[in-house]
Amino acid sequence: MKICQVSFGLDSSTQVGAKKYSYFTDLKALKEGEEVVVETKYGTQIAVFMGYVEMDTAEAKRATSWIIQKVDYSKMYENKTKQVRLHEIRKLFMEKNEMCEERQRFLRIANENDEMFSLLQEYDMLVK
Repeated sequence: MKICQVSFGLDSSTQVGAKKYSYFTDLKALKEGEEVVVETKYGTQIAVFMGYVEMDTAEAKRATSWIIQKVDYSKMYENKTKQVRLHEIRKLFMEKNEMCEERQRFLRIANENDEMFSLLQEYDMLVK
């Protein structure tokens, strides 16, 4: 078990003189600026890890609650990347579908008119 300090609020890791709160932790190798989930009297909150403190200091004696876990955004980023790629693929399929439907409409018209059939052949060559 170690004792560390955290700070609350956006960009609290970069705020000079930000208020620090002491917490117990059994998490290994926390790095300054990492977000952690902590228990507070208001429920669980996200805080920024500020650093470890020595066990025999006044700051260490203030620790009464625990860091629950590190915040892991990797799954969210993975899901966002998948969603973007899915949207790209879907867009390509929709564009191809529209082209196929357009080509089918052109073919129906071309089958009724020799001049239009020639234009369809030219169209096909240009699309390739």
